[in-house]
Amino acid sequence: MKKINITDDRLKAKVDRIFEKLNAYFPEHKVFALDSIDSKLRENLSEAYKQIGYKTVDEMLKAYGYEIISGDEV
Repeated sequence: MKKINITDDRLKAKVDRIFEKLNAYFPEHKVFALDSIDSKLRENLSEAYKQIGYKTVDEMLKAYGYEIISGDEV
């Protein structure tokens, strides 16, 4: 999956902030327990993937080099 080009400047800025925070929490790009760590970030991510045009949050995360991992993998 490749990144979708974001042409809306406000949306691009929002997505940049989302991934800055994700990188701060998950520098290894393995996302887990996001609701417990930062529910507002999870909410922003859930809104952004739809606005950009991804089918799922997981699809968007993969396009940016992240993956969601389960408790067993943590």
